[in-house]
Amino acid sequence: MPLFVTAALLEMALRQIPNSYVYKKNYLDTHAEELETLILGSSHAYYNLDPIYWKEKAFNAANPAQSLQYDLKILDRYIEKMPSLNKVVIPIGYPTLFFDLGHTPESWRLTHYYRDFGFQISSDHFKFHYFILSKMLKWNLEDFNLHFIKKGNVLKISDLGWGTDYQNSPERDIEKTAKLSIFWHTTPNSEFFEPNKNYLEEITKICYKKEVELILLIPPIHKSYFERRNEEQVKKTKEFLQYLQIKYPNCILMDFSGDISFLESDFYDSDHLNKEGAKKLSLKLRD
Repeated sequence: MPLFVTAALLEMALRQIPNSYVYKKNYLDTHAEELETLILGSSHAYYNLDPIYWKEKAFNAANPAQSLQYDLKILDRYIEKMPSLNKVVIPIGYPTLFFDLGHTPESWRLTHYYRDFGFQISSDHFKFHYFILSKMLKWNLEDFNLHFIKKGNVLKISDLGWGTDYQNSPERDIEKTAKLSIFWHTTPNSEFFEPNKNYLEEITKICYKKEVELILLIPPIHKSYFERRNEEQVKKTKEFLQYLQIKYPNCILMDFSGDISFLESDFYDSDHLNKEGAKKLSLKLRD
């Protein structure tokens, strides 16, 4: 069989494998009218906030490495279909205002926004139109094998969109994960800071016009991560969040970064919570 035919067949198969993006788009398409709380954001929402503990009808529409421009696209698409919406929650982590998905090692995720959501993406490179080109072949084959051969569960999220991968604390050195994460997350002079400020303010404006409360949540982090943060980057983030809180009455800032009630046993790694930590944070927000 010619190579290009094999590649085309694999691409078609990969598009049939369930994933978080398709699930969340379909959920929003069919349940938008019911939702009272919408959770957006990156992995700090995907793993840290479990809507099952909310009193109102909530859904987690976050995904790992989801940058603010895609939060804005999701909100902009569905806000008119959400008459019951009264809260939007977005965790603003240490790297949130300083990165763009298309310029990270996880840029392959752009294919999901293009292919599954139908969004215009931040890169016009044709490789992001195809799973077989954007994602490492090894990972594609692993997904293919798990779904089609082993008949296993590729979709590791709850019914309400919470990521179920990070169940317990791993048997690894959190100090090491902190050093590595801080290395990748520290970019105080990032070219993406100004565009991300604009995306976040646009999200705030949309919520303000619709009289929807916007909760900007600085998530819990392990002390080994907390102590290694760049002061300038932290300052830039907090100053902008405070500006939004002052300018827009619907905007509420909640800072859990130094919350000592989160113990080491609540963390999966230095800047993500595990199952118990997610329950604790979700209940704090509920209350």
